[in-house]
Amino acid sequence: MGDQHQRQKRPWIGGYVIQDSKGHDLYFIRKQINGRRYDVTTACHTMRAAVKQLERFEADPANYRAGGDVPDAPVLLTEDLAAEFLTWSRDVRRNSGEWLAKQRRY
Repeated sequence: MGDQHQRQKRPWIGGYVIQDSKGHDLYFIRKQINGRRYDVTTACHTMRAAVKQLERFEADPANYRAGGDVPDAPVLLTEDLAAEFLTWSRDVRRNSGEWLAKQRRY
């Protein structure tokens, strides 16, 4: 993320905003709490979503992770889920047939 931090920063209530490589706003939280400095991404592209992440951060700064907690249960890959992923990979990502075949084998 070093490159992102070199881009022009604009302030917001939680810290600063930069534009990502696609030109979308990306909100970062920059706060100092109990002598510890935090500079973390919210992974959000809108002010509304970033404010919600800021509230989560302020409730527990030391354990904050952008996007929420990682679920304890594993994700089980069913045949339906695999087929949905391959369709997305082909239609949305426009991956090559060769790559689709490799993904299918995985």
